[in-house]
Amino acid sequence: MTCAVASAETAKTNVYENLKAVTLPTFSGEAQILSGHAEAFMILEKGTVVLENSDGKKDVIQIDGGSCYIKNDEIAIIL
Repeated sequence: MTCAVASAETAKTNVYENLKAVTLPTFSGEAQILSGHAEAFMILEKGTVVLENSDGKKDVIQIDGGSCYIKNDEIAIIL
């Protein structure tokens, strides 16, 4: 999977590739996105986004909220 994290505050987009899981803080609780996830839109709350790549390395991002769109193993997070 691929995940692009865009921030209007910094006008910067970071792209993470070869991901096996992405964990998101949503208003209904933590959501884990795996390969083959159905198309979805989620509102994110303040918390931690965890991006785990295929070799087990994890990148952690603290967010104050945002939105997430998932389609065809591509994830777009807008902060």
